[in-house]
Amino acid sequence: MHDYMKALDFYSIHLGHTNCFLLRLDTGYLLIDTSFPQYYGKFKKFIDKHGIKLSDIKYLLLTHHHDDHAGFAQALRKDSNCRLIIHKEGIAALQKGKMVSTNKPLNLSIKLIMGLFNLLKRRDFSIEPVSVTSNDIIIEDEIDNKTLALIGSNGKILHTIGHTNDSLSVILDNGNTFPGDICMNWFNFCGTHYRPIFISDIKDVENSWDIIISNGSKMLFPSHGKSFSADKLEKSKMKYMSKQ
Repeated sequence: MHDYMKALDFYSIHLGHTNCFLLRLDTGYLLIDTSFPQYYGKFKKFIDKHGIKLSDIKYLLLTHHHDDHAGFAQALRKDSNCRLIIHKEGIAALQKGKMVSTNKPLNLSIKLIMGLFNLLKRRDFSIEPVSVTSNDIIIEDEIDNKTLALIGSNGKILHTIGHTNDSLSVILDNGNTFPGDICMNWFNFCGTHYRPIFISDIKDVENSWDIIISNGSKMLFPSHGKSFSADKLEKSKMKYMSKQ
């Protein structure tokens, strides 16, 4: 259920179908994403088991505003007083607590499966509105080389659009990469080949993959599915993106 990557110095926390990542900083932790609101209790049990307090979480980076990534963001902010790290394009949606529906299913198989899932599950895609203050860190650059160093880590934050316009990816100096939903290892039986199951623009996805690969990614830890190498991402790009 939960997997501690001790050698990699971070926790990978599987909550529902979303992988969240807790990275060690010089002091405290950076959490990358939350899951749906109902998994907040499970998250608190996990960190308590590993001797981590909510107050130890100093920063929360949201790879984008969707409910399976920002679901308990506001609850965590209230309890931990953590600072947000988000892209400027996600501010309005987070403050409203509503997803922006500008993407479409990757292919017909995904369209049919997710259509059936939504009929059965009846998600309303809303979350508790997330407060954004002047104390938070708003990413505006395509490649941010400063923020992680300032908070006690080493690496880059990339603006990687194609799933949503506010999508962010994190690449640490050792090549470990947290891409959010810009690439996945999920629904492989539907011919996804690491592509997001929902896209806003496939060319933007391709360009974002180029950015990830060219900025030193070695191992990818997606929000959905198991980790995989950057070599596999590059091979998939060369084989499948050209067919779009």
